[in-house]
Amino acid sequence: MRPRDLGWLEAPPALASASPAVRELVLSLVAVDPVTRTRGLDGIPAVLNAAPSALAPEALAYLLPLAMRRGYPASSALLARLFAIFASIDDPPRSGSGPVHDAFRHRSLQLLRHARTARDPAAARLAAVLCARFPALDDEVAPLLVALLTGTADPDERGRLLYALVRIEATRGGRFHARVAEVLHRNALDAEKVAVAMALAQHDPPEPLRGRLVEALRAACELRGISDPRSWGRALEPSTIERCLTTLQARRGG
Repeated sequence: MRPRDLGWLEAPPALASASPAVRELVLSLVAVDPVTRTRGLDGIPAVLNAAPSALAPEALAYLLPLAMRRGYPASSALLARLFAIFASIDDPPRSGSGPVHDAFRHRSLQLLRHARTARDPAAARLAAVLCARFPALDDEVAPLLVALLTGTADPDERGRLLYALVRIEATRGGRFHARVAEVLHRNALDAEKVAVAMALAQHDPPEPLRGRLVEALRAACELRGISDPRSWGRALEPSTIERCLTTLQARRGG
């Protein structure tokens, strides 16, 4: 690693005035020892969910810049955990509010820049799906999501990217990108098709598309081992798919 990429080893100057729990967490994440960094990553939920509630925005003020810091070796791992926490409060997607949501929104333009320039492709994809939670960035994020789809064959990553893309395109109206159409017309049911069906279920699709989505989601209830495309590290539960089906059927009396 080049010397100029080792800046992540330095703790932020303002860290001395941080809360003890936040300071300890950040110091573990910038440790040279990878085992210590992993322990810090695993400790993020406890700090962000702890009382007082002001602790989470304070921690994010350090964690989000660290995740985007040049040369940081745990960038994608840190972004993944932050995305999972954000997804848990921004549910349904693109509807969140409150101090934690505001902390992410405050860094959304930096996240967009990171999605475009990150050397780590996994970090770029995670930054992009985070940006997709903010409608004000739709025009810039949608083509970026399409471009990032070409860089991974991992079904879980592709599912997250497609879910984010469909939510944006369905909100806009009009035609879907060819990649979305291709997934919809597959005969086989896979993680990507489930992600697209879940996203479209929130937008009152017309017939005959609605009927195909109902069929796909009913079949998806029997699948196992698929990740929830709205988050990271969370298995897709049958109850989640059932809620999508209920939404579809309620809107059309089906």
